[in-house]
Amino acid sequence: MINNKQIKIISIILGLLLLMAGVVLIVSKPNIFIAYPIALMGTGGYLFAVGSASILLTKMYYNDISVASAQRNKFIRMIEIFTYSIMGVIMLTTIIICFALL
Repeated sequence: MINNKQIKIISIILGLLLLMAGVVLIVSKPNIFIAYPIALMGTGGYLFAVGSASILLTKMYYNDISVASAQRNKFIRMIEIFTYSIMGVIMLTTIIICFALL
């Protein structure tokens, strides 16, 4: 069964692949409709950022289950959710603007 760390690593690898695919598409076919490579790069950047931020924020958790560390872990989890939400809204807005303007 796949655990959380493997999902995060898969997200990082898939994000990097999508980023590279967008760059290769722009370089190989410069006269292509630009919204498609930008959408690929935006999605890849989001997946890469979510996976790497999740790995980094997970390292901030305390392993013990005392009251003080539980409050700190809850606060870190709230920061993590807020960060993912902001990154998702930015990605969605960027993709919508790219397809609407181009």
